[in-house]
Amino acid sequence: MEEDLGYKMSKNILIIAYKFPPMGGIGTRRWAKFAKYLARDGYRVHVLTIKYKYEANVNWYHDIENNENIIIHRINPGYPLWLMELSQNKYISFLQKALNLMLKRTFFYMDIAQNWAKYMLPKAKEIIKDNDINNVIVTSPPHTIAYYSSYLKIDLPHINLIQDFRDNWNDDTPYSYPNTFKFFYQKEKSAYMEWFVVNHSDYMVNVTQDITNRTKSKFQQYSEKFFTIYNGYDNDDIKNLTINTNKSDKIRIIYAGGLGLGRIEAIKLIMDVLLKYEYQKRKKIEINIYTSFNNSQLETKYQKLFDEKIVNFFPMVSPKKIIDIINNHKYCLSVNSPIYSYAFGTKIFDYMMLKKKIIHISNGGELSNILSENKQIVLEYDIQDINRAIELILECTDSLNLIEYQDFDIVNLISQYKKLLI
Repeated sequence: MEEDLGYKMSKNILIIAYKFPPMGGIGTRRWAKFAKYLARDGYRVHVLTIKYKYEANVNWYHDIENNENIIIHRINPGYPLWLMELSQNKYISFLQKALNLMLKRTFFYMDIAQNWAKYMLPKAKEIIKDNDINNVIVTSPPHTIAYYSSYLKIDLPHINLIQDFRDNWNDDTPYSYPNTFKFFYQKEKSAYMEWFVVNHSDYMVNVTQDITNRTKSKFQQYSEKFFTIYNGYDNDDIKNLTINTNKSDKIRIIYAGGLGLGRIEAIKLIMDVLLKYEYQKRKKIEINIYTSFNNSQLETKYQKLFDEKIVNFFPMVSPKKIIDIINNHKYCLSVNSPIYSYAFGTKIFDYMMLKKKIIHISNGGELSNILSENKQIVLEYDIQDINRAIELILECTDSLNLIEYQDFDIVNLISQYKKLLI
């Protein structure tokens, strides 16, 4: 292949990621982990990202710091940085939200990276040329960086351009018309940009097969470009940790993650079931929820469960600390938004890594199918379904079988990625 292409294979890689540690979020986790393992395999990984002065409470910077094979290049974000991290002061926070909304409706109607091309493209070309780079991986959203990066392929046709889509694009709510986009030209431009990306990129990688199938159906003539490479778990996170099989009589259930986009409804259904039980019955269960959601927003009827310590809300904690906490629970709760049944939450991979019994609530979807195949507890947003599951958990006296999820080990996922590199 090297002779056919007329150039020597380089072990240098460029990853373009608008969001990267110390910024938090599921999107930053994926490429912090993948960059670490590519560097471990001998690749010299260049990351082009934004200057970001804040450090999220939950981030994965520890995975890539002080690694001589990971070089981070930080440039202007093209968006007011102080609007990206909401202040704890409610008045300043209100102002920030108002300004973000104003910008969203005017100059940044696509996304916050809409002005990044003038900073990103020159720097990306410089890194590619100075480091003899053939492989360029672009991770999005924001989706405009996928579009802008496609012009690298036009100017530097020798590169192997891989687009890593963590979310679907024009068939998703933020890109709908006329609900989100208020003018047709905005939707028209967004649809064109997505086609342009698919047309000019060598590979399109999606994080679930559901998303791959959806995008393939839109771009059938490019179907050979599409691949699915999941997010996964990193065994580095449990070095020196002994997996707790939790044989105590107390049934401890943990949920860790966000509760927006309707996911709080699943928690409310569980609490509605528990409220119907006598205290002697429900006290056998302890549900610990680590989230940014404020439980004071919930109806007062649930206060009884909080007072009895049956259901407990805690703030989010660091990735290392949450691993230890998950390890000390018998069951792990996973919840998909009713409108995003195809999603895979970050914590599902920690649950898999620790070989925990998983309770998953979703209106169908790929993750539901995978967990069903592995004999986990899969439910819908239905109170009767949830009631049956809780009764089953209360009656279960068998020891829990440890389940292996080798397909989601990042070591195996990186081997899939390496097959796309030249």
